[in-house]
Amino acid sequence: MAFKKGRILKIFAWAAVALSVAVLLFAVVTLYQLPLERLDSYSPKAERSSSDSSNLVPLQAGALVPRPLLETYWPFSDASINFDRWLNENQDDVKATGKKILLQRDLVVAAPASNQCEKKYCYQRRMTFESIPSVFWKGLIGIEDTRFLDHKGVDLRSIARAIYEDIKAMSLVQGGSTITQQLVKNLYFSNNKSFKRKLQEVFVSLYLERRYPKENILEAYFNEVFWGSLDGIRIKGLYAASIFYFAKKPSALNSYEASILISMLKGPSYYHPLRHLDRLKGRVQTVYTRLKDLDLFYGGQDVVWDDALWADWQKKLQRRVSSQHLSAMWRSLEKSNEVLSDFDEFVFVHQSKVLLRRLKNGTEGADLAIKAIVTDMNWSEAKPFHYYSKYERSLEDAIEEEKHQVGSLLKPILYGIYLKLGLELDDVVSSGPLTLNLKSGPWSPSEAAKNFPKELTVRRALQRSLNRPVVRLAQELGFKKVEDELINYFPEMLTPLSEYPAQLLGALELSLSDLQKAYQKFISEACGDQRLSEILWALSDPKKTTLTNQVDQNLAQLPFFGKTGTSNEGLDNLFISYDGRLLSLFWVGLEGSREDKSLSLYGSTTAFQLYQNFVLRRGTRFGELNCGF
Repeated sequence: MAFKKGRILKIFAWAAVALSVAVLLFAVVTLYQLPLERLDSYSPKAERSSSDSSNLVPLQAGALVPRPLLETYWPFSDASINFDRWLNENQDDVKATGKKILLQRDLVVAAPASNQCEKKYCYQRRMTFESIPSVFWKGLIGIEDTRFLDHKGVDLRSIARAIYEDIKAMSLVQGGSTITQQLVKNLYFSNNKSFKRKLQEVFVSLYLERRYPKENILEAYFNEVFWGSLDGIRIKGLYAASIFYFAKKPSALNSYEASILISMLKGPSYYHPLRHLDRLKGRVQTVYTRLKDLDLFYGGQDVVWDDALWADWQKKLQRRVSSQHLSAMWRSLEKSNEVLSDFDEFVFVHQSKVLLRRLKNGTEGADLAIKAIVTDMNWSEAKPFHYYSKYERSLEDAIEEEKHQVGSLLKPILYGIYLKLGLELDDVVSSGPLTLNLKSGPWSPSEAAKNFPKELTVRRALQRSLNRPVVRLAQELGFKKVEDELINYFPEMLTPLSEYPAQLLGALELSLSDLQKAYQKFISEACGDQRLSEILWALSDPKKTTLTNQVDQNLAQLPFFGKTGTSNEGLDNLFISYDGRLLSLFWVGLEGSREDKSLSLYGSTTAFQLYQNFVLRRGTRFGELNCGF
């Protein structure tokens, strides 16, 4: 009997040794496989100071800026004061009326800091432990892990309690996680619950606590934890949560707002204010009372929200989502150009989102997209602004490779060629019907415009963007002569032009990049040749062109070269502009299958509207069209 007992004890001993070895190997493999040194890279990195002149955004006197856009932009920036204080300090120079701000003199604002989240549709900006308000880390300890300062990454009492509850429920219902374990889960593991994952979490937590001080653990936690999502953007870290939910930096939050964010950590989706406000209100009451009992709040900040304040906050969040300000700001933070300022880019992205939403509501959810190129004609080496509304697809392919019919955007270049061949803008041309006998059969250009005279000046034919005068003039001047000049701008064109005259009306297909380059060549020539510059001036008054019914009264007073283009029955809509500095090309149209499809869209109601809304809201004075003549 004693022999059997001894044998059993040996078996248990060997089993214990084997289990210990297995656990040790499991721990070693876990620690070896995970990039544990990543925690070092999660520390906030030094960025340019907002006082650095290269990191300031200009706002110019005379410009009108939408207040909601500037308010959204402000907390993302490195501004040292809040938006309301800035308005107050500059009240003599900034006139705020309702939702508009009129600038009385030139000002500068801080540029936004870069987005540090590596995931798509995610925003993050890391903070040092010293810059994290103490109410947050003290509150988190008081609510989530009261023994955080004493344990070594794992709280055995909490784990014992969790195991007991799990055994009773026959499933993993309680975690018993410390703050360190929660950090480890966020950094290295998924939310899937399993005993294996829980054991890995324990080993990594013990390792991190041996390697890093508590301050580093808390700093990483508040920088890496997810705080839900808003306007389609995932919110990572305290800084992001503060500006997304309250449009404030963390240091500006009051005690009740801090309690709300701490409460949401328990389950950002479960307690989301737009979907589960009542749940969040109940949770906040418990958390706020606990934090107050811990004496974490300073006097003068205790403003407990009533139902009206809760409802008002929820409405503000709903407006922020419906306005798409946050998603536009997130997209614009990927600044990769030297032409537009940070605020310019934010305004453009926002206006493109507004336009797409409006167009989709009226086109039965058509697969619409926007592309844009903006270059600086005075700074040829500046990296241009490129934009494509479909973030998931290749920007380079959209701009450099994909082709679109250019429509009437070809006409200014054509008329420039006609002037080179001896035509005058004051010459008279017929707008009557004509037919060309091609090898493919007879061809007659049609007119989209109505109510035009049978004869008119070349200038008016250009301004009204008529089709027949373009073809008639090419025929009279000689198709071969026109072709020899046109091919210098568009080497891809089909020849002979006399057999493919539809190209004169924009049937030519080009990438946006190639079209932009052709216009850069044309604008450079026009600004060096007084005769050619007449084309720019002929199209510089929007009240005399096809823009007359669409131009805003403010923009109508400013001279700028602008031309719209519409082709493929509204599937391709373009606008090109030159304001004396910036050459801007915008495309709005249908992507995907185009078979048997048409849209009641025009360049003047889509691409031009995007341009107009952008330049009127960007906070910068409009350029002066001046080629030196």
